[in-house]
Amino acid sequence: MNLPHNLECQLLDAAKNAGVDRLVAGAVVIRKDRVLLLRRKYGEFLGGLHELPSGLVEPGETLEEALYREVLEETGLQVSAVEGYLGFFNYLSRGGRTTRQFNFLVSVCEFSCISLTEHDAFIWAQDSDLDRLRISEVVRNVLMNL
Repeated sequence: MNLPHNLECQLLDAAKNAGVDRLVAGAVVIRKDRVLLLRRKYGEFLGGLHELPSGLVEPGETLEEALYREVLEETGLQVSAVEGYLGFFNYLSRGGRTTRQFNFLVSVCEFSCISLTEHDAFIWAQDSDLDRLRISEVVRNVLMNL
């Protein structure tokens, strides 16, 4: 499934109407009932926090294009399809800008080696791992609703 154009328009219009400054595309990648989480580098903004592969939607880019690009850049995995929309959450960026992260369930072409560029570790987390990992409440909510 590709992201339907009308859904993307609805999501973008709602974000604009809510006064959101920045848009982020986030991916939920599942392998054998485990979800891929990336750990932010210590010493950086929110260092040590586990998060979904995600990143800013660049000017002129669709949510789907950003999703494919960010997963590849952050993990080396190539998205093959968007399987579904999992909702959004808002947060304040390091600079205090209102940011909305749209979260999508994705399939990847193959589970080759993870190649990290912006994070220092990854985990294929199962439900029992979520209590011991440092994860924001909003990401935890996305994962608990799978």
